[in-house]
Amino acid sequence: IRETEASKARLAALTPPAACVAHHRESLGSLDDALEMLRSLKAATGSPEPAALLASVASHANALRARAEAVKKEEQALRQRYVTGR
Repeated sequence: IRETEASKARLAALTPPAACVAHHRESLGSLDDALEMLRSLKAATGSPEPAALLASVASHANALRARAEAVKKEEQALRQRYVTGR
């Protein structure tokens, strides 16, 4: 969890170029989703009834997967436009 928090802080400290603002914002959101999933998993493992809390982990994992797919599409579009489109 600490490593993910540190990664988020490093990413948040960056000022992206205008074309990358959406990708930067979604990447930060992905890290937020990852942190929530990790915290939910930690809570579930320390709970007397972990099965009940694992549903929350699954929900956070689904949100993370959806956001990761959106970030990947945005990255591909940026690469197409600015790297291979030259």
